[in-house]
Amino acid sequence: MKNKIKGVFLHSLGNRLFLYFTLLMAVPLMLVGFLVYTISVSHISDMALQSSTQIIEKVSGDMDSLLTDMVYIARLVDNDMLIEQVTQQNASAPLDQARRTTEDRLRAINEFRTDVESIYVRTDRGVEAKSRYFPLRDDPLLTDGEYERIKTRTYDEWFVSDGGSLVLDNRDGGVLAVAAALTDASTGRPNGVVLVEVRQDTLQEMLNVNIGREGTVFLLNAQNELMSAVIDGGSEVVRTALAVSARTAIGAQLCVVDNKQSMLLFQRLPSSSWVIAGVVPKSFLRQNGKLILSSILLIAGLAFLCNIAVSKRLRDYELRPIRDMITYVRAVRDGRFGAPIAVVRDDEIGELAKNIQSMSERIGSLMRAVKEEQEQLRAAEFKAMQAQINPHFLYNTLDSIAWLSRDGKNQSVVEMVQALTTFFRTGLSRGRDIITVAEEVRHVRSYLTIQKMRYDQQFDYMLYVDPTVESCAVPKLILQPLVENALYHGIKTCAHKCMLFINVLAAEDGVLFEILDNGVGMSPEKLEELQNTLERREGKRAESFGMVNVYDRIRSLTRGRFSFRIQSEQGIGTSITIRISRFMEE
Repeated sequence: MKNKIKGVFLHSLGNRLFLYFTLLMAVPLMLVGFLVYTISVSHISDMALQSSTQIIEKVSGDMDSLLTDMVYIARLVDNDMLIEQVTQQNASAPLDQARRTTEDRLRAINEFRTDVESIYVRTDRGVEAKSRYFPLRDDPLLTDGEYERIKTRTYDEWFVSDGGSLVLDNRDGGVLAVAAALTDASTGRPNGVVLVEVRQDTLQEMLNVNIGREGTVFLLNAQNELMSAVIDGGSEVVRTALAVSARTAIGAQLCVVDNKQSMLLFQRLPSSSWVIAGVVPKSFLRQNGKLILSSILLIAGLAFLCNIAVSKRLRDYELRPIRDMITYVRAVRDGRFGAPIAVVRDDEIGELAKNIQSMSERIGSLMRAVKEEQEQLRAAEFKAMQAQINPHFLYNTLDSIAWLSRDGKNQSVVEMVQALTTFFRTGLSRGRDIITVAEEVRHVRSYLTIQKMRYDQQFDYMLYVDPTVESCAVPKLILQPLVENALYHGIKTCAHKCMLFINVLAAEDGVLFEILDNGVGMSPEKLEELQNTLERREGKRAESFGMVNVYDRIRSLTRGRFSFRIQSEQGIGTSITIRISRFMEE
């Protein structure tokens, strides 16, 4: 019996290791694992709840800002002297002129807040004006009785509609509106109503935040009424939150209520006394528990194996094949996959050696597949990056074409349509990433033709191309985004008419692109911020996206063989110089 037991352990490393260390390691590992699991789940739940409270506080700030701005716009309209002059009872301006004047002012105010759906004014004098081009409803939801009631109120009144605007025949979708009385400056009495509306879609975007897979965020007014028509007010979650908020004292600080299956978060908006309510299911707070448990078990298993591998109790006989495998694994780490390994044992060590060799061969195959997939992913990302088209540019161009057509300027319409066609045809380039300098110049020339027709009084331009570089191959969409940046951030805001220079020159080792303007320029701080964005992605902002896009495309497609230099001085202008190596000829 003794020899039989000895033979079992002599030919099985697993049996020996199990005998040596199972009893010594099992109990401590289970105790430590249980403690780590308990503490980790509690900590992660606390962190998830803290993250949810921070999200609710952020949403509350954004929503409070929106509601405050809506009230501010109503006050701004009420205090607008030009609107007062044409809408008061003793105004001399005809009604049609008063309406046009009022609508011009409302549109000017609305342009600064694109999240506001519309501004509507109605006065006792008969003036009805709106900031949008939608026609008025045949059956307005704001009745004459409500109109008269609002005029007599000294406070703002809020409305929720799930059938579109209260007064305009606009697109489908609900709105949240605030109504306030207008005062006749000549008499000091109310003489009308101003209505400011925000689409429920806008509110939903603000409330659509991640506080758990089944979490919900919604808006309540000071009377504990649901103020977001896109939320199902009859759902169990909403009804429970409404019942709890009705009996809970909600102060200036965020209030957290434990409601058995969920955590309820309430944040009162400081300017309006409205409430942002959030429901966080407790299942979300504990959803990582199983993953933590699996990780602990995996770590415990690895710790168990590592302790066995390094144990001083193993004799040299046991360590020798392990060292051979370590050497082999190091070779795999250095990239030498599939090399043969000597198998000298007919036990678990030998089986492990065979499987390691098989694994290394498999890893080598997977590494090659991953590399190919990464190359395909990079190409797909560039396609997506190049496919971005500014919808505002297309909308404004088509709008300009429509106005030229109405004015009978047919030749200008033809020129602009031809320029737009050339712009998109060159931009698509049959899906190519690399085009010739001539094609790139043709693309930016068509863009400048369109912008020149739209902003003729704001800038002139000069475009020079060295004929010797027209056949050189370069990454496409280099010039147009930079020219667009120059127009919108350097020239359009400038008080004087500006000049834009675009030069494409031959350099010693490739092609040199220059974009220069004498617009507003940049401060040293803003220039440094932009350079940091290009070099290290710090402080990335929306207005530098086009330049970052160009920089990334050039860097990737030229394999770093390029230079990108920005010079600017506030009040003087901006210069961008790009040098690309002659890495391909078409």
